[in-house]
Amino acid sequence: MLSFSLKIDDIDDKKDSKAKIIIRSNGNKNPYILIDGKEQGPDFDLSSISPDQIEKIDVLKGEAALKIAGEKGKNGVIKITLKK
Repeated sequence: MLSFSLKIDDIDDKKDSKAKIIIRSNGNKNPYILIDGKEQGPDFDLSSISPDQIEKIDVLKGEAALKIAGEKGKNGVIKITLKK
């Protein structure tokens, strides 16, 4: 059974610390990631995106993920829409 979680860590009080996005999954089954409709490679580092840049995150699983991404969505889909 597929299981993954998406977490956005808060910025702490240190000036040089950044908020970051973390995906945890069971095994090596990473979700398919789309940013503004563009496919990201399996080695894409979500921490390269500041949470301040994000307008919306959609997490899709099952049939909804397969409908959006076909076979690539079998492990779920994370759709990120950036602010314009």
